[in-house]
Amino acid sequence: MIKFKNKKYTLLFSNNLTPLQALNYADELFFQEFKKMLGKSYRILSIIENGWQKKYGLTSDLTSLKEQFKIKISNYKWAPEMLQKYEIQAKKLKSILSVIVDKEYGNLKNSELIGDLIKIRSNSAQLDAMSNLLYLFSSLMDDEFFNNLKKYTKDINILNDNFVYYTQPIKESRFAKIKIKRLASLLKINKKDLNFSYIIRIGAFIKDDVSNLLALRNKMASNLFLEIAKRMKLPKDSINYLQIKELTEFLQSGDNHGKLIDERKKITILFYPANRLNVYEGHQAINFLKKGNFLEVAEKVTLRGQVACRGIIKAKAVLASNSQEADKKMRQGNILIAAYTAVEYLSAMKKAAAIITETGGITSHAAIISREFNIPCIIGVKGVMKAINDGDLIEVDANEGIIKILKKA
Repeated sequence: MIKFKNKKYTLLFSNNLTPLQALNYADELFFQEFKKMLGKSYRILSIIENGWQKKYGLTSDLTSLKEQFKIKISNYKWAPEMLQKYEIQAKKLKSILSVIVDKEYGNLKNSELIGDLIKIRSNSAQLDAMSNLLYLFSSLMDDEFFNNLKKYTKDINILNDNFVYYTQPIKESRFAKIKIKRLASLLKINKKDLNFSYIIRIGAFIKDDVSNLLALRNKMASNLFLEIAKRMKLPKDSINYLQIKELTEFLQSGDNHGKLIDERKKITILFYPANRLNVYEGHQAINFLKKGNFLEVAEKVTLRGQVACRGIIKAKAVLASNSQEADKKMRQGNILIAAYTAVEYLSAMKKAAAIITETGGITSHAAIISREFNIPCIIGVKGVMKAINDGDLIEVDANEGIIKILKKA
């Protein structure tokens, strides 16, 4: 947790992200779509440095979102309607991309490039917002669903098996796999808890499928971005540091934002206090954090989290603040500890005897991958990145969700 402008912010996730990576960022349109779906928005502070993003949400807003999610659990139409909307919107975006992928942009006017940029972004915003909303639902509500299951059994093994069963994706996607077809110890849960499960299961599918769709989007729109970079006389990677509206401004005015890009490569801050996204870069970003009295707040560490995949492992810990560090440091049989994992972590995760993450819910990347490869995993262990050091001998009890430090390095 951090303090900024005398308010508390909670770490939502960390991931590899080039600042404002084209077509994949939180802008005003994103938050508008989010609010349409839930009736509430939330405020963020996102710090992107050295290609790595840490995204924080205002703690009081997250509490408010959790209360709104509790209301949605009693709404039996909300989840299936969201799934239907997702499938319609995903199909629409794929249709747009199938036309764009074959265009020869070198022969087209700037106005047509602008039109396609706006078309892709406007049709992606709902998908981005939906994925984020369902990630937050999982992160904020997993513990509550797990506790609800305790009403039906006191057997920890039956409890964990049913938790995985009732939170697996509704459909298969790239990494999200349906792992349990039948369960001998299946608990018969009530209608409300079944709907609770259904929301989480839809979220597991949509989050992973959106990730796959965004990768497809970037691939199929590559000719468009190559042409924009060519007209800006910049390397293609450089335009990943610009917002869509800044790309359209160039196509209208000719300003290639070269100095702005250089500053954003150092550090970029995305700040959404309400209704408008503010972007700061370089020295301006550093001064912005100083003026807000940016400060990490020490939290009580319990080394307990949510079980994502069962098992008990004793091994040496490896802490990784990004995927490059994970690849460099991980050896077969180590326990990987990270704030959050993403696709870039996959090679390091395959070496892990166990996985621990500081953030994330049961539909997070770490949870999905750990179950795919049957790696014991505990997620949402607050403070674990500070409590454990590289080389510490630790025990991961992913039956009970507890981590013990056996010997300090």
